[in-house]
Amino acid sequence: FFSLFDQVNSLFSACTWLPGRSLVTCMSMTFMRHCFVSQLRRPSSKCGNVMNGYGQAPFATGAKGVGFTHLDMNTNKPTMVDVNPKIATFRTAKARAVVQVPDNVMSALLNGDVQTPKGPVFATAIIAGTLAVKRTAELIPFCHPLLIEKCDITINTVANDIVIDCFCGLNGKTGVEMEALTGATVAALTVYDMCKSIATPTSMLIHDVRLLQKTK
Repeated sequence: FFSLFDQVNSLFSACTWLPGRSLVTCMSMTFMRHCFVSQLRRPSSKCGNVMNGYGQAPFATGAKGVGFTHLDMNTNKPTMVDVNPKIATFRTAKARAVVQVPDNVMSALLNGDVQTPKGPVFATAIIAGTLAVKRTAELIPFCHPLLIEKCDITINTVANDIVIDCFCGLNGKTGVEMEALTGATVAALTVYDMCKSIATPTSMLIHDVRLLQKTK
């Protein structure tokens, strides 16, 4: 009651008197002006502010009206998504990463693999990518630890590009796209590392890291 009284009293005190207008009209116009100014002063969640005008954490929404699921809507604290209510289904994802290499690296291509002083590049990259898939939850904080049932990494060459595709599948309550992206990326980094012995690091480029498909 006292809070409401204080607000009304504050509004009455701030009321702008206009000639020929009634008290109610003047108070209404003052109230509307107060609301407009408050809205302008309120931080926008789209600008990345932590707190909104009411001292509460904003729940920023995306294009489809779905909020950032890794942010608690009340505290704005990073959190892991609760997948307990979900039903386990077969989920798949396929991701790609491309490594652009100079001519001398491609000239070392032999029997479907690039041979370097460090060993066979593609075979090592596939092993590294598979290990990364299984340890994604240790690299990305709010990824759920998943029991990966299938991981298939393929490497092909197109001109001076080494194209790495990582396919993952499992029966679970959450998607496996982060595992596929991690596998493709780490495999690309491994190619980069393995080829440093025969190419200068600045002559290689990792690009086009993206999710190709996802099912759930």
